This record gives sequence, structure tokens and C-alpha cells, in this order.
Amino acid sequence: MKTLSRIFLALLGGILWACSGFLDEKPNLSLVIPEKLDDFQGLLDAEMRGMNSYPTNGLISSDDVVIGPGTLPRLNFNLSAFYFWESETSLPGEMDIHWQSAYSKIMYANVVLDGLKDYNPTNSGEELRMVDLEAQARFFRAQGHYEALMHYGETFDPQAGTQLGIPIRTTSDINVRTNRASVRECFDFILEDLEFAANHLREKQEIPTRPSRWAAEAMLGRVYLNMQDYPGLQKSQFFASLLL
Repeated sequence: MKTLSRIFLALLGGILWACSGFLDEKPNLSLVIPEKLDDFQGLLDAEMRGMNSYPTNGLISSDDVVIGPGTLPRLNFNLSAFYFWESETSLPGEMDIHWQSAYSKIMYANVVLDGLKDYNPTNSGEELRMVDLEAQARFFRAQGHYEALMHYGETFDPQAGTQLGIPIRTTSDINVRTNRASVRECFDFILEDLEFAANHLREKQEIPTRPSRWAAEAMLGRVYLNMQDYPGLQKSQFFASLLL
């Protein structure tokens, strides 16, 4: 009986060890865990994942778009709600794709930023590339927060700044809970990321869809305009050049 028990325990241990090894395997061999600088750049270049896109809800809600009577009945619920400025823009239980788009961009940027913290460069070339990657990631993180703030935050009042904004995400860890920040806190965070990007990005990227210094400067100016901070606007070299 003791012999059978030992055999059973040995078999059970082997099965559990095998299961542990199986769970350690990637569920899909095509999945890549970002560890190299090329992996980080690939995440930031993921245009099909929305890294270089902009939500359309603001555009369709503006007076730049006029939809004829023949097309209006064909609009889905979301587009129709945005076009007519309805208070509810999503069906019950439906995911808001514009909210998802902004925070997916923020998530990808934070994955890169978290990965860079653990990356050990082997030469000066990698150190320079890490700075450029951090600047790109912080540009996209600022852009994602800005998109969400413009569509879901309250209108900014320079005299108050205590209106409710959006959650600020600084980590890719989904287990970290985030409270809704004030509009002022959101703008300050966006400006901090953009100023870093403007100071460390290349003036012109090899691939036009990647963030450049001019893109960061232009977005800085746009944010200052939203804040009605005209002295700050003059700090933007992009807008300063337009005023000359």
C-alpha cells in the first residue's frame, strides 16, 4: 500500500510539473514579449493598433461635417449620437471605441516606458536610441490623454481648474487602480510629457509617421490654446514661427 501511495505521489508530482511547464509556454507562438529596442519601436509604430490615429467623435460632432438626409438613417447608433450631440453615445453594455482607442494608445506607450526602465544598454548608440524611444512614447501617451480629456473631461476654467478630468495612467500594470484627476492635473501631466518629447525628439524622423520635435511643438501649442495660456503658447517654437 505504501508503495502504491509513493507511486501515485510521484505520478501526481510529474503531472503538476508538466502542467507548470505548459502554463509557462506562450499560448500563441506568434506572440512577442517586448524586450528589445526593436520591439519597443514596433509597438510605437503599430498604426493598425491606433498609435497614429485620432478618434472621429470630435470631428463628426463639429460643424465641419454635414451629413445629408439620405445618409443619416444609415449611421450607426454611436455616430448618430455624436452627430446630434446626444447625452448617451453608447448602447448599454457596449464598449466605447473612442475611449478604448485613447487608452489603448496610452497602454502601448506605458508598456514601452516600463520596458525601457528595465533595459540595460550595451553601448552609447543604444543609450541615444532609448532617449528617442522614451520621447516617442511620452508623445503618444500625452496624445492619448489629450484625446480622452477633450472628449470626456469637463471644460477647462483657468480660474478654477478643479473640474473633473480623466484617469491618468502612468503604468502598464492593469492592476493599478487610478482615480479621476482634475482637468488642471491632466493638462499639467500632458504638458510634462510633451515638453520632454519636444526636448528629446529628432527634428525629422526617418519614418514620417513617427513623432518628431515639430509634432511635439505643434501639440504643445494646441494644448496651451485649450488652456487659454497665451504666454505659454509663445513658448512653442512651432506657433512662434507662425507668428513671425
